Amino acid sequence: MTTVQLATTIRASLAAAEDYATAAAAADDGNHAAWAVGKVHGLRQARDLLDQNASLNDIHQAERAATTAAIAATTTAGIVWNPAGSLDATITHDTTPTAPDAWNAIGRVNGLRLALHIADA
Repeated sequence: MTTVQLATTIRASLAAAEDYATAAAAADDGNHAAWAVGKVHGLRQARDLLDQNASLNDIHQAERAATTAAIAATTTAGIVWNPAGSLDATITHDTTPTAPDAWNAIGRVNGLRLALHIADA
């Protein structure tokens, strides 16, 4: 996949993620909305890196930094999160504890990982 194709595919995924985050925010869905917004931020970060002619390695580095930040945020919030887990963190609408910042951090990791997953396709 060329960089242009990758950026185009990420933009399409970003548009869908933005719609999803808007719906979650409208539903005032706390942690879930924060996670969805974080995923948008991760996809935007990947798109912005590609727009700056960055390499996939730069996206990998951003994902590693975001994972480190998410581990710190989830540990502080008391959320058990497996950073080596699936592409999308499992989140339910009644997820506790309420910790939007931690869920936003997890969402960012998920967005960056989605971009890397798209690149591998």
